[in-house]
Amino acid sequence: MAPYGAAVFDPLLAPDGPLAPTVGALIGTGAGRGVGLMYVLFAVAMAVLAAVALRSRLPGLLDRSADATPDDLVGLQALGRTL
Repeated sequence: MAPYGAAVFDPLLAPDGPLAPTVGALIGTGAGRGVGLMYVLFAVAMAVLAAVALRSRLPGLLDRSADATPDDLVGLQALGRTL
């Protein structure tokens, strides 16, 4: 993804690029800054996804399985051994 990201985002953050006055003031302009912008955008996307996941009911649904027998004990029982 990085080679494609560099081809797409590097021209945007060139010293005379369209994002140089705004985003370029925060993360800089020049070679390699496009990949830096891509990492910043992906980090923001991951933070948004994590916040949405924490607001959903899914973690609460997964917590209900805490009463299940651990896999290592199930394997020992299948082999006929006990701790």
